[in-house]
Amino acid sequence: MKLNKIIVYLIFIILILGALLPVASYLLMGILIALLVAFRQEKIIWNHLLHNRILLVMIISTVLSSLFSDLWYISIFFSILYIMKILFCSIISCYLDEEHVDKIIFLLMCLGIIVSAIGIFQYFYFNGDMPKSWVDSNVYDIDFRAYSTFFNPNILAGFLNLTLLVGIVQFESNKNNRNMIIAILCSVLSTSCLLLTYSRNGWLSLCISFVALSIINRKYIKYAVLFPVIFVIFDFLGDTGRLLPRNIVADSSIEYRIKIWIAAIKILKDNLVLGIGPGTIWEQIPLYSNDLKAYISHVHNIYLQRLVDTGIIGLFCFVWFIKYLWSRIREDVFNNLDISIISLGFYVTLLGNGFFDAICFQEQISVYVWTLIGINLAKTKSNRTVNEKHEEIQEKTC
Repeated sequence: MKLNKIIVYLIFIILILGALLPVASYLLMGILIALLVAFRQEKIIWNHLLHNRILLVMIISTVLSSLFSDLWYISIFFSILYIMKILFCSIISCYLDEEHVDKIIFLLMCLGIIVSAIGIFQYFYFNGDMPKSWVDSNVYDIDFRAYSTFFNPNILAGFLNLTLLVGIVQFESNKNNRNMIIAILCSVLSTSCLLLTYSRNGWLSLCISFVALSIINRKYIKYAVLFPVIFVIFDFLGDTGRLLPRNIVADSSIEYRIKIWIAAIKILKDNLVLGIGPGTIWEQIPLYSNDLKAYISHVHNIYLQRLVDTGIIGLFCFVWFIKYLWSRIREDVFNNLDISIISLGFYVTLLGNGFFDAICFQEQISVYVWTLIGINLAKTKSNRTVNEKHEEIQEKTC
């Protein structure tokens, strides 16, 4: 079997495991990177990074923050994970073609069906206890929230936003009967399971995403109207009160987030330039807050998280990268290329969701974030040059 085929198979297995068994997906990602090094393919990845230098700058920024972290040994571990995801992104850019992209879209719809079915079954037939902070039963009439294989309803909602976007974009553009059936099934099940997560942030960010897509193409206007109506009717008929302003004000999770943000700002004042290093917020939060002593993995805001982890330098790189990525997909977005429409919609959900959560930095979701980034960067003119060099290098090394 040719090396290229092995690489492609490993990429697809990683995407499957990302939704079902995340730890295994990162182990396999490490094996994939080691395989490329063993077969002397690192030059291909290096050329891709050189043509997308912002990726190298973000790596350097993260590593610097880790080296100057009080818990540098922990922070370096998280930096290694971050570097692995960027390398995975580059591998996708260099080794996947348009046919593979179509298969990834189909795979995402299938994963959406499987994950949603598990979540729906779990909601109706699983009677296990949930953390009180997830349901806040003193405010809402909720006993359980679906989390499926993602172990957190808000993270699941982020994934379902992606599969919903994939299903709807495919439904609107695909004339293939098989894909149409899968797209409809994916959309219906993902919507149903998303409702059962009771994730306000997930609901709102999806609505914002369809508003953004409506600006690009009018055919998405109906979804920008439909989904808010679905969420409001579901909340009203279920009498859960998730969308009632008085309940939102009384929600303990809002107060909890505000306390975390205040502590994070205090941390930032003492670590403005390089931050405290990724993966160490749990150690610092209790030192800056008298109320927060439990384990906290993130600050529930991606912009503040980036500032706290990597300082002003890291946030600058983050904003620069968003601008760079938009410049690479803009032409394909306005040409209504499916994968670029899906990517834009998903990025909007993550950036909107990021004001109150940090799911795009969670390991399960970030696998798919960097997959889409890798596909998007493969569309650049500069990367066509990389692919030409890729073929030359393969001829010499394989």
